Amino acid sequence: MKKIILVTLTVATFFMMGCGSALSASDDEPESVVSGADESVSEDVVEADIELQEFMPELESYVVSIPEIEGGWNIYPEVGNGDHLILDNSDMTFTVMMQKFPKESHAYSDFASFQKFYMDGVTASMGEGVPQELEFDNDDILKYSANYYEMEAQGYVFKGQVAVFEMENGYYAGTITGVDSVYDANIETFSCLYDYFREQ
Repeated sequence: MKKIILVTLTVATFFMMGCGSALSASDDEPESVVSGADESVSEDVVEADIELQEFMPELESYVVSIPEIEGGWNIYPEVGNGDHLILDNSDMTFTVMMQKFPKESHAYSDFASFQKFYMDGVTASMGEGVPQELEFDNDDILKYSANYYEMEAQGYVFKGQVAVFEMENGYYAGTITGVDSVYDANIETFSCLYDYFREQ
């Protein structure tokens, strides 16, 4: 249990501090991370123009498929746990994180208790979340819960979507976060990761 809690708190610290400190170096308004994807482009056009890339954590226990971006992704497969993965765009204004947790743990016994464990341990520091309904086509996701968060730090507004879900071999937590304008322009496109997410 100690190892799971340590990793959870580490990721929470990254979410709170990593984005803010990286952004403080630039006063420019960030551009959309998906080439050609902005608020004026329809979802159908964006999806037709993008290619998906596959990423796996160190232990290769699952596959995340997300759009390719200009400049490529900075990949952090080794974050203290071989089942966790962090992907940043080049200026760290947009981040995708995925974490896998075992189904057997002293910290939780089912999906409901895992959800409480994760929300109490990680997202509580982000403030009050707003429940979200996700649209995805993946029958392997047995249960899920998602919340939207918004917070200010160092003069920037950050937005994030955190989803916890259950699959056959584990519980998962997916986070998509970014500076407000980048998040708004790309969240619909990047939510496709739940359509293509698969266990190995």
